[in-house]
Amino acid sequence: MDTKTLLKTIGGQAAIARECNVTDSAVSQWVSDNSVPDARHQYLQLAHPGPHWALYLSQRELVEPAKAAA
Repeated sequence: MDTKTLLKTIGGQAAIARECNVTDSAVSQWVSDNSVPDARHQYLQLAHPGPHWALYLSQRELVEPAKAAA
């Protein structure tokens, strides 16, 4: 699951921006980077538990080694 899908699943980009007290542009950057910053990720995972996190984390683990190799 990519970041855009995850954010849509847990409430949408605008709602997440309000909840995390950041701008919509910041959340859009997360989507562009396909990664939620670690502190926000930890908060959102606690605030919005569910199986969607396992899908997101499994995809993230596949992408991170590819970024490190580049």
